[in-house]
Amino acid sequence: MSRLVSSELYCSKPGKRTVDEGGRGSGNGNGGGGSDNPNDLLVFCNGDFISVMLMLQGLKLFSSTSGLEPNVQKTSVYCSGMPEVEVNRILEASNFSRSTLPFRYLGIPICSKRLSRGECQELLEKMTGRIRMWSSRNLSYMGRTTLINSVLLAIHTYWAQISILPKKLLKDIEAVCRSFLWKGTQETSSPGLVAWDNICQTKSAGGLGFRNIKEWNVAAMGRYVWDIASKKDCLFVKWIHNVYLKNGNWWDYDPPMDCCWSWKKIVGVKNMLKQKVDVAGFVQQRHTIQHTYKILFEGRDKTSWSKIVWDRFIIPKHKFILWLVFWGRLNTKERIGKYNTTIDSTCFLCGQEEETSNHLFFECEYSRSCLQGLKNWLQWRSNTTNMQQLAKSFSKNKTMSAARRSVLKTALAGLVYHISKARNDVFWHQKLWHTRVIIQRVQQESKLRILGLPNKLADDDKQWLLGN
Repeated sequence: MSRLVSSELYCSKPGKRTVDEGGRGSGNGNGGGGSDNPNDLLVFCNGDFISVMLMLQGLKLFSSTSGLEPNVQKTSVYCSGMPEVEVNRILEASNFSRSTLPFRYLGIPICSKRLSRGECQELLEKMTGRIRMWSSRNLSYMGRTTLINSVLLAIHTYWAQISILPKKLLKDIEAVCRSFLWKGTQETSSPGLVAWDNICQTKSAGGLGFRNIKEWNVAAMGRYVWDIASKKDCLFVKWIHNVYLKNGNWWDYDPPMDCCWSWKKIVGVKNMLKQKVDVAGFVQQRHTIQHTYKILFEGRDKTSWSKIVWDRFIIPKHKFILWLVFWGRLNTKERIGKYNTTIDSTCFLCGQEEETSNHLFFECEYSRSCLQGLKNWLQWRSNTTNMQQLAKSFSKNKTMSAARRSVLKTALAGLVYHISKARNDVFWHQKLWHTRVIIQRVQQESKLRILGLPNKLADDDKQWLLGN
């Protein structure tokens, strides 16, 4: 109740406007409120002294009845097209301070005009601030992936549901997320190992499941399309129907040339949806941004290897390296040699052939020996050493239980990770681990991971795993 009255008073006449914002309950002395409070109230009235005085009298009556008063320190007046004499009279009578648009509501800049990148700079600063805090920690690729998905993109999603964000800002957000994913910082401008458009695909289509923020911002505007189509009981929708639609068919509506930019954007999203949905069914369904996103931006076809990479049994940091291998984007000597022609392209592990992704997994004598040791350990009857063929062999083997197939996937992902790590150890520390050590590490980590998952293996599968 201490925040019940938090007022934003918007006074207007043709060419004349004022706004008041803020408010605080004084009944129990707890304070609070202000433009960052979810109970903030917008109050509109004509931009003249008499109208404002009547409004203030109404607030005074409310205060005397409830014991709650507007917070003078957090209440602002916004004026446009009014004589300074009139504005000064209003400020003197109300004791509120004067401010300029855009004002911030729940941290978001609110303005009738198109938002500029500078007005949204706070969004970018929030993201870079989080990254600076995280950059001191030694995070794996998968750890950064989780933080981008659950924290950084969630910050953007909150803003995107309220405003149409500038394209330049969206590019900067993408650059910040891309930099953090590949380098762990927010400042680098170098490209990543995998194109951002591919990363923003669903996991089943070979991506990391990130939202494409440009497309998500468009899909978020679909909420207004649904609100207008379903004639939601709110002031904005009533105003749209009265001023723009005038009892016309929303789905056949075309905006006038002189209408505002944001309204044209909403109508544009409406036209996109009209081509892809059954209009009657769309209105009857419960609206979600996720559903609109899927309608407007259909993903690519599923990859043959996605179920292997994202198997729940696999250790998270192993998943990311396996994902890079299937994309063919691991930084092998062959890839580095494309922009550094002086590098020796001979494989670090066998010292015989050119180091390519296919060679490293598993044409190389060293890695092939590790793979054979893994097959012997798990009694895996497969003669192929090709990664794509190994991926297909999981789906073809119907005689093996799903849990045992997951064990094989976990072990394969662990082997890929440790071969990549062994290759890096040769480069950085000039030390090549024996293949037996690699297999032992894979065995130990795989068993700890799988047996640590509660109720995921049947008793006979556990005995099979422990007996090998």
